[in-house]
Amino acid sequence: MALGKVFHLLFRVSDAAKGLRSEEPLLATIGSVELRGRADAIKVTEKAVHIIERKSSRPPSRGAWISDVVQAASYAIQYAYTSGSPRDIDITIEVRYPSARRLFRLTDDIKTMTLRSIDEVSLLKRAGVVPYAKRGRRCARCPYKGICEALDSGLESQYQDELGLWLRDLNIVT
Repeated sequence: MALGKVFHLLFRVSDAAKGLRSEEPLLATIGSVELRGRADAIKVTEKAVHIIERKSSRPPSRGAWISDVVQAASYAIQYAYTSGSPRDIDITIEVRYPSARRLFRLTDDIKTMTLRSIDEVSLLKRAGVVPYAKRGRRCARCPYKGICEALDSGLESQYQDELGLWLRDLNIVT
């Protein structure tokens, strides 16, 4: 984590020199959910908003990790809700990996995917309902792997086709 803080601090200096807003607190209430976050950088012009989320991990071979896109999109949604921006403003999100940059327009599809993810996290927090999680290579290194496996044991057949199923085939956004 300390390395991550240094990583972000170095970029904050660079962002300030470029006129970008860095680590600005965002807060939006959407329905009964309160979203809080800090985008790594935000560039605002009269006609556009550009959200930048930096990652220290390697990118997938194409697109971006879905969790990274959802994180950046949630910042964009928070910004749109709180800034009073016109509805027709162009909002883009960028996920920057050390070796690649992935740029996405905040479309209705990405907004819907992000809001569905927020809804599922809300169910998890409030009702203890655990959504389906696609297992992959990243799981092998995760410190919570044992907890996930314990949560899944005995529940697969009962809940396999319910909450979170829409995540099953999502790996990257192209």
